[in-house]
Amino acid sequence: MVAVNFHTGSHYGAIHMLGGHLLKEQINLVHMGGPRSRWDALLKGEIAATPMMEPWISFALKAGGKILAESRYRGSEVVTWDTTPDQVHAFGRALNRAVADFNARPSAFIHHILEDLPGDLGRLEPHEFGVHRLRYLPLRPYPKSEFKRTYQWLLNWDLIDGGLAYEDVVDPSCFMPDQGLMVLVTS
Repeated sequence: MVAVNFHTGSHYGAIHMLGGHLLKEQINLVHMGGPRSRWDALLKGEIAATPMMEPWISFALKAGGKILAESRYRGSEVVTWDTTPDQVHAFGRALNRAVADFNARPSAFIHHILEDLPGDLGRLEPHEFGVHRLRYLPLRPYPKSEFKRTYQWLLNWDLIDGGLAYEDVVDPSCFMPDQGLMVLVTS
């Protein structure tokens, strides 16, 4: 049994990693919430494995955990329909500046990431942190071809209902030619 937080990166990442090696019916995922809940369940032997992101990966390695598989994912920004293009553009510019700042000097920001670990678990020192796992990229357009591929994957894994089109969830008015932003929107 592999613990995930349903409909988040841990859920989709687990399917990506396991789906290349196991049949769909062999994959046993259980919803267990955020990384702390999953970590505690792993320590108690209630689950066999769980996907983690940094700083939890480095923490698990320090505590004697083992990496079974690693993958990368592309996050998307999701906003509500009532968010204006100007607001989205301002957010996109700020996010792209933050990406550039982080990539220029990751060591200046590692302490913020390490603050995500609960204090009662012990301390993870900056030199113990796997900064090489972080991949922050500037925003870019979400092309229709990528939507179709992702949507079909979600349908194949029964993670979404059918009947949606690119135009139903992507707002082209949020595209920023100078920043490469196009966002998924939700009600």
